[in-house]
Amino acid sequence: MLVYKAQQIIAATPEEARDWEMGGKSGTTHSARLAVLSVSGAVAEIRVKAKTAEELKTKLSRYPIGKPGEVVITSVVPVFKVGDRKPSAYEFTA
Repeated sequence: MLVYKAQQIIAATPEEARDWEMGGKSGTTHSARLAVLSVSGAVAEIRVKAKTAEELKTKLSRYPIGKPGEVVITSVVPVFKVGDRKPSAYEFTA
């Protein structure tokens, strides 16, 4: 289990719900962006995903703005720039 230890939660910004369809299945993704400050002073952005708006609200309530927190990371996705073989960044998802 990967845990991001944040010195401070800076912001939690909900995004609009997105409908999706893939392989005969469909649904709606509810997500938010969590901006956090690490112990070393680096700022990171963590995407929080949920199946319902209520579940997202519950997840975000665990991370009060201005307080330290530990965010459990469920996946790390590499982000590539066009033409590069190495990732330019990583997206954390909670």
